[in-house]
Amino acid sequence: MVAPANRTPAPPALGKPIAALPEVTRQPSPSSPRAARPRAEGRIAATDYFAAGVLNDPRNLETRQRLASLASDERLIQLCNIEAIEQLRRWKADFVPDHVVAYATADPRLTPTSMDATGAAVYAGGQWYRLSFSCSATSDLTHVASFDFRLGTPIPHEEWERDNLPEQIDGDMTD
Repeated sequence: MVAPANRTPAPPALGKPIAALPEVTRQPSPSSPRAARPRAEGRIAATDYFAAGVLNDPRNLETRQRLASLASDERLIQLCNIEAIEQLRRWKADFVPDHVVAYATADPRLTPTSMDATGAAVYAGGQWYRLSFSCSATSDLTHVASFDFRLGTPIPHEEWERDNLPEQIDGDMTD
């Protein structure tokens, strides 16, 4: 799970359904984040990366151990989903993401160390939004090396079931 200390814990940032991961405790957002900068085509390119810091927090030891036990493609998806949540959280103060699904409307394209998730979705404030992101990781899949994203429009409620997006996110969900 990825949740700040002052909020109800959010579900894990899942790529494909897996057994529930323990709660991941987030560090408070910096007051003046340097998370991202605008890029061509409306994409935001990250200048700082946060997933490793979240996972290296001593409170997240169990989550880090569980991630290390996953197959490399799933570990990459999980790392990049955590990065997506953290980038979005820091990009816009009033946008508070709880969950990312990398495969909502299209399967992500994977290489051993990178992922292009053009059909992703993010849940924030009771609404699912279209999301596209690209993420590259170090060869040991423990740190993000590059990340860019574009937040899209809200996904109409009538499309949630078609895209296997849950009605609400609370508790320990493993859609």
